[in-house]
Amino acid sequence: MIIRGPGARRIPNRSFLLRDKMTSFKTCLLILVTALTMLYGCITEEDFVIKDPGTIHPLLAELPVPQGWGVNIHFYNGNTSDLTMLKHAGIGMVRMDVSWAGIEKETGIYDFSQHDQLIADLQSRDIGLLFIIDYGNPLYDQGMAPHSVEGIAAYQQFCAALAQRYADKGIFWELWNEPNLDHFWTPRGDVDAYMKWCKAVAPVIRENDPNAVIIAPATSSFDIPFMEACFKQGLLELVDGISVHPYRNAWLSPETSWDEYRALDIMIEQYRPEEKSIPILSGEWGYSTTYLSPEKQGKYLARQWLSNTAAGIPVSIWYDWHDDGQDKENAEHNFGTVTWDYQPKPAYRAMQTLTSQLNGFSSSGRISLGNADDNLMVFLKGNQAKLAVWTTGDAHQVDLGEGLSFTDGVAQNGAPIIERDPRNILVSDEPAYFTAADPCPAWLDLIIRTESLNNEAAADIISSVIQGEGKTEAAARIQTAIRGNDGLDRRVAFHVLLNLSSKLTTDMGLQCYHWILQRETDELNLKRTLHILAKIGAPQSMPFVTPLLKNPHLVQAISDY
Repeated sequence: MIIRGPGARRIPNRSFLLRDKMTSFKTCLLILVTALTMLYGCITEEDFVIKDPGTIHPLLAELPVPQGWGVNIHFYNGNTSDLTMLKHAGIGMVRMDVSWAGIEKETGIYDFSQHDQLIADLQSRDIGLLFIIDYGNPLYDQGMAPHSVEGIAAYQQFCAALAQRYADKGIFWELWNEPNLDHFWTPRGDVDAYMKWCKAVAPVIRENDPNAVIIAPATSSFDIPFMEACFKQGLLELVDGISVHPYRNAWLSPETSWDEYRALDIMIEQYRPEEKSIPILSGEWGYSTTYLSPEKQGKYLARQWLSNTAAGIPVSIWYDWHDDGQDKENAEHNFGTVTWDYQPKPAYRAMQTLTSQLNGFSSSGRISLGNADDNLMVFLKGNQAKLAVWTTGDAHQVDLGEGLSFTDGVAQNGAPIIERDPRNILVSDEPAYFTAADPCPAWLDLIIRTESLNNEAAADIISSVIQGEGKTEAAARIQTAIRGNDGLDRRVAFHVLLNLSSKLTTDMGLQCYHWILQRETDELNLKRTLHILAKIGAPQSMPFVTPLLKNPHLVQAISDY
């Protein structure tokens, strides 16, 4: 079982962000100008080595819905009704402990029977599994986190047996649960001790299951100091992904995680091995109905999964599947998508609608609607397109342009949307889903036609656009849209350029990013571009970044660079 800590620990560490409300824009600007000037004066292009994008683990790349979307459970077997409801919810993954003490109750003897049953039950329902390797064992080190030579060696043997038994089953292995908290890494959180353990167990997992997906450090909140200490000691050499538990207070919506994801992503880039691309995973995160209404929890579940996907997060695990108790005043009892007696909450319905509407579709990213509060995501399956729309602000109408029509629209609770005029779509704080009809408008057709292009085709289009040549149809359409007056077409053109640039070498990509910064585009595409440049960190980007310093909406993005 996962033992949750007190509610106070869910307040995220946001101290590393310059968005602190106590810091004025002028102060931020002064800090940025000073820092950037110092950086530009100290680092030359000759000193700087550019990393090309590395290779991502295939099980973490471009996951179609519902792969990577899942829930935390607290059972191994005998829960047929849970499994049936999970299957009907349409999820792609569950997260569960594989605790050492529950398997090795006698020295050197392992009982995997419960885990065998869970894996079989999940595989028969096409549900993936994220196993948390966690906690001490009373047989060693008084049950505390392993620290002795004997305790660490015994943990190695356990992990070797575990990985060998379940090799090639596509299981994700998470190294511990929230080791930055004293009550999980006992007797107290210790980066050095945690990394010593990781360096002992990760290689034996890899040796016995070469295709394993290994993730860590599963921190409670964005504990940047803890994670950076891990990175400095070589964690990124050992793992395929970085897991984090982005808990936050009930009044902070899922979308408030975006700046924190970006900051962590930039830090990963600084320390990652050149040959690896290492994504961030949302390994555990939920909202308790003690602190917000069941209706709000349902909205937050759908928006958490959508906003995580928009941020490039391939795995999102909602905590929790089932309410852990019946006390409405106890926050730990009320994280579930179903009640103690298995009555579906709005979160369950939201999950069911989301997965059924987007099943088999892959995200093309978040499109700017010209308002920072509004969100439009495009999901594709071949030539089919679905749109998910919502806002973090007040409900209002938006215009999705000429030429678009829908075959259907579905609200978060699964009810059909009757009024679905694309020129006057109502967006609210709960996501709505629309299926685009053929023929698509120009902006959506451009996304569809360029989404699956190979690296060479992407390079040809970007080169043609930058040089002002319409050598290909796609390049000509992008140029026309950028020169035109249609705001949505123009924003989508920049969005497509950024999507295509992800397929280029870093040197080629830099030309595209610098070109974009010299054009007048929207805040979302500028932030995306600045985020990419911050990851690269090349000093030659400085002349293109500094003209944006006066834009108060870009302070955080520029500070990241």
